[in-house]
Amino acid sequence: MLLVVGGVSGVGKSTVGALLAEALGLPFYDADDFHPAANMKESYRRKLASQCSEDVTWIMLDGSPDLLTARLDSRKGHFFDQSLLESQFADLELPSDGWVVDARSSPEEIVDTILDLLRGK
Repeated sequence: MLLVVGGVSGVGKSTVGALLAEALGLPFYDADDFHPAANMKESYRRKLASQCSEDVTWIMLDGSPDLLTARLDSRKGHFFDQSLLESQFADLELPSDGWVVDARSSPEEIVDTILDLLRGK
């Protein structure tokens, strides 16, 4: 099983991904280690999925610009140019064949939502 958690900066991808991997007993890999941040588009997701031998479940965390700006502003020791968030939202393409999960909840609640989706609830 391959689960890919995506979204713009500040949405909680790494935190949710790590918690989800732990809950499912799966390894966690941060996509930022493998590709540029700009590779969030539907065409890229299709290309990546076509190279996988397993089914891919796309999970996009979605939050408002105000929420994510506040989160990014509160990060200590982490540099992020706020203007890049605007360009990420402009380029963002939510998956047509995946799940969109509201990022306003806590990471634990988001993981519970994803686990429910995986169980078909």
